[in-house]
Amino acid sequence: LTKFFKLPLKGILRQTIFGKFCGGESINDSLSVIKDLKYQGISTVLDYAVEAKTKENEFDKVMEEILRAVAFAAKEPSISFCVFKISAITGPDVLERMSRAFDHTHDEEWLKLKSRIFRICGSAMVHNVRIFIDAEESWIQPAIDLLAEEAMETFNQKKAVVFHTIQLYRKDKLEYLKKLVKHAREHDYYPGFKLVRGAYLEKENHRAIEKGYTSPIHISKENTDKDYNDAISFCVENHNIVSFCIGTHNEESINELVFLMNQHKIHKGNPQIFCIQLYGMGDHITYKMASLGYNASKYLPY
Repeated sequence: LTKFFKLPLKGILRQTIFGKFCGGESINDSLSVIKDLKYQGISTVLDYAVEAKTKENEFDKVMEEILRAVAFAAKEPSISFCVFKISAITGPDVLERMSRAFDHTHDEEWLKLKSRIFRICGSAMVHNVRIFIDAEESWIQPAIDLLAEEAMETFNQKKAVVFHTIQLYRKDKLEYLKKLVKHAREHDYYPGFKLVRGAYLEKENHRAIEKGYTSPIHISKENTDKDYNDAISFCVENHNIVSFCIGTHNEESINELVFLMNQHKIHKGNPQIFCIQLYGMGDHITYKMASLGYNASKYLPY
């Protein structure tokens, strides 16, 4: 299409959608955005936003780029987190298969995946860089949960380095969050969480109808909002052990966090609590929170 119309499509994308929501095509491309945000008192969540791959050598290349991002973040204090999707470093069938399996100990692809994840999280711990493991679709999430849980217990012995993502539009995830904190208390490690509402609502509901099972997603936005704000409250109440960030553009949830931090006499700049919005969106929230002294970050894909 680009060749037929003789259009500089890449340049057009960079000036429109790509330029508005992404830092660039590489970490170096993103440096100017990172520095601009830093000047405004806003930190960066560095996200290597790669498409799903299918081959072992591609998985390893993605892992190496994530490791480069972690090493870069270690030298740049204004980068508050790195982030990755587990589906970017394994085949699309592995997570779904392992989400249904009870025995993971003899699956070669699973062991390779776990090795990649532990290498990434181990590097994050060594470099003192916090890292998010993103949540994904419900039919692959059990495997992701298991890997994130093992990584938190392994690498969060002294403080939260690995952060698991909790999707509160799911009916079961508030109780899951509480279960993880209980487990952390019993096994002496520090859990970290990124609280989100969820990004796959239509996809989840469509698949549930197609496959004939009850959707895991709340039937109303009100129910989702309630669980989300209850999750914020629970994390604040357990801030002696829990580190967390709220990834939201919802002003009511932002106000809830501010109210609860004041109520519990938690300092605005407490390094265990962050507020995050997407780059190119919710700027009024991010800049206001930063100006008030809260830990405000932008999620910056490259």
